[in-house]
Amino acid sequence: MGNEAISNRRPATRAAAAAERRLADQRDAVEREVSRILAVTVGLIEESAPTMPSISRIVAAAGISTQTLYRYFHSKDALVLAVLEQGVIRLAEWLEARMEEFEDPLDRIGVWVDGILRQVEHTEAASVSRVVLGNLDNSIEGQRYSGSMLAPVVELLDGPVAAIGRAPRIYSPLVADLVFGALRRHLWGGTVPEPEEWQALRDFVIAGIVPRP
Repeated sequence: MGNEAISNRRPATRAAAAAERRLADQRDAVEREVSRILAVTVGLIEESAPTMPSISRIVAAAGISTQTLYRYFHSKDALVLAVLEQGVIRLAEWLEARMEEFEDPLDRIGVWVDGILRQVEHTEAASVSRVVLGNLDNSIEGQRYSGSMLAPVVELLDGPVAAIGRAPRIYSPLVADLVFGALRRHLWGGTVPEPEEWQALRDFVIAGIVPRP
């Protein structure tokens, strides 16, 4: 009886393993296709800036049907949010690596400020950001989620902010609001901050966050 039970379980186990492999292969294929769609979308945004490329142009360039696109992204706003999310994750990874080069929490905060503002120096990145943020600002879905998507970048401030005795839940968003506000101003204006403004913003942030004696 025991051997029979074991024998009966083995096919199910093999079947489950086969199903898991199949699902893993499908998941990898889907992830590759989604990554390709996002890459194509970013490239088209760079080409069509300051306007957002149409869905028909995106699917044609990606070599997929509209139905396939909407299988992954239920709306154009969802696609744009995915582009923003991907950019935020890459920015967070880059910023984190830069900040880890310094031990002093104030230096880390300064690096964070510089890293955010530096986004306007890269012409392609700045043009993509203008199109993406402009599109999201004009959509309900974008207004609802675009702020929360910046969390991976904003949360990088929590460690150094706490290290100097301030509450991250209060001060990290305050710093982010100030610096991202300056970033947006330069994005919309197509300008790059002067060295004096760059240093002034950094000094202003540090002065506002350091506890007074």
